[in-house]
Amino acid sequence: MIEVVDLSQRNITQSHHVEEKAQQSLRAAQSLSRLTARLEDRLSPGAVLDILCDETSRLLKADLVSISLQGTERRLLFINGRNGSSPRYITRPVGLPKTFYDEVVRHRIPLILHDDKRYAEYNVFTILATSILLGNDLVGVLSVGYPAQGWTFDETEFTLLQGIANQAAQAIVNAQLLEKTHRCWLP
Repeated sequence: MIEVVDLSQRNITQSHHVEEKAQQSLRAAQSLSRLTARLEDRLSPGAVLDILCDETSRLLKADLVSISLQGTERRLLFINGRNGSSPRYITRPVGLPKTFYDEVVRHRIPLILHDDKRYAEYNVFTILATSILLGNDLVGVLSVGYPAQGWTFDETEFTLLQGIANQAAQAIVNAQLLEKTHRCWLP
């Protein structure tokens, strides 16, 4: 009889775990849907990057979001507001170590950099990064940062970051094309 109770308890625990995962997936889908709706307008490249940083920070509860675009030395950093302060956007040439950036691009899957001191001034020590691809073309790299050294990630966070990167690719390219069209056709 004790074994039956134990199996029953295990089934209940597994059922709760499955339900929690389903709720996580539903929240992730709703978040990606909200991101899609925000990116549907004709936006400037800067507005697209702002939306991507804001939504990524919110969805992944990241203290820092960084988008580094291919072919530019600049990278946009979004530092989440702490203690009620406003979020800050910083454009600066310093970014991920070149070797890590190259690995992210080469593997085309999310990679983790632990105990990086590069963003210590923002209290960020763990970075999760993935490439932003449109087809086989590299658009850039999307990174999120967390305060704890050795921060761990689960499959949901990897999937969500990749989903954001997939949406970011098309939105960034569309905004760049729109800006280029405006420059060519408008006085």
